[in-house]
Amino acid sequence: MQIYKFITCPIQVNTYLAFDETKKGFIVDPGGYSLQLTETVRKGGIDVEYIILTHGHGDHISGVEDFLRDFPKAKVVAYVQEREMLKDPHLNESLGICGKAVSLEADQYVNDRDTLKIGNTELTFVHTPGHTKGGMCIMADGCVFSGDTLFRASI
Repeated sequence: MQIYKFITCPIQVNTYLAFDETKKGFIVDPGGYSLQLTETVRKGGIDVEYIILTHGHGDHISGVEDFLRDFPKAKVVAYVQEREMLKDPHLNESLGICGKAVSLEADQYVNDRDTLKIGNTELTFVHTPGHTKGGMCIMADGCVFSGDTLFRASI
């Protein structure tokens, strides 16, 4: 699996693009839009199948709508307990964090230990409540996308 990191959102969130040898891929935590990410996808011939959210705070969801314009076939995935936060801009704090009110609905809600196959890569979703009640980590091919479950030298 190849993984690229892009810094998005005014508060510098890690947004990831990951794909395997089949060129099937996914985006994790688009806190804002990145033209560089979109250009990487287009130049690499990558098929973005999913946009996956580790949790529903504005700094991890504010780029979803923009990326869906670029990749309209992509499905949004979130943990089932994040539904309320995703829909409510006051709960997800998107206006205060990223300067625009965001309300969205995931196409697919997952539960603890659910799996999803993207190309030849199997993802496992692990419920990690604490930062939010529906926070999750994504395990894939020996990697973990932890969202805000872990912080280093910051909040």
